Amino acid sequence: MLFSLKFVARKTGPIALTLIAFLSLWQILCWSGSFPRTLLIPPADVARTLLDLTRDGTLEDNLLASARRVFLALAIGGSAGIVFGLFCGTSKTLWRQIGPLFTALRQIPFIALGPLLILGLGIGEHFIVTLLALAAFFPVALATLEGARGVPTRYLEVVAIYRLNPTDRFRYLFLPSVLPAIAAGARIAFGRCWGLVVAAELFGATSGLGQMMSWAREMFQIDVVMAGAVIAAAIGIICDALLRAGARRLMPWGAT
Repeated sequence: MLFSLKFVARKTGPIALTLIAFLSLWQILCWSGSFPRTLLIPPADVARTLLDLTRDGTLEDNLLASARRVFLALAIGGSAGIVFGLFCGTSKTLWRQIGPLFTALRQIPFIALGPLLILGLGIGEHFIVTLLALAAFFPVALATLEGARGVPTRYLEVVAIYRLNPTDRFRYLFLPSVLPAIAAGARIAFGRCWGLVVAAELFGATSGLGQMMSWAREMFQIDVVMAGAVIAAAIGIICDALLRAGARRLMPWGAT
């Protein structure tokens, strides 16, 4: 029991100190009067606003709407990225043909695709999910590609010696080698999608954290805007930690 408490304290101690320092600096800036109250709300007021939004269900409804879009986009874009990465990572001919196009497309800022997608899909759920799916596709595809191409040569020699069939080769060689890379790509994809969903919802969503913050900005409810930013940051940090912990537990041989 004592060991568990020490372990938890060691893991959470730096996070707690960082959080305390951030909140202290935030409060000091509010006390200093450097920023008007219409721009910088004290932490206690933001906490009360978060509590009010939680009680009336506003936060839950909008948070679930944003989360649904993100995870749907991750499922679509991530799956496509894994398939693309596996095919291109195991076929040099295919990569030579479409590699330059893939490299060029992944340099385009995703938010810059917004106007083009709006012209084709209109404003709504299809636009948001498609934009997020594109944001998820490229990091997962690149990570899977590098993982498939990074299989050690000695492993390939062992496969040749034992003459494994394609199914066993994929199961015992490529899958263990590629899974850590896919996990790393999924973490990056989630971070991009979670950060982008708020911006995408500003284009015309009827729900979501971005829509809630946009409506509050128009009504000059800065406390709601800041509450939305705080909860978005908290969810992002928590989910990233869960993904990292899950990868380490399921893939201890190569998780980061």
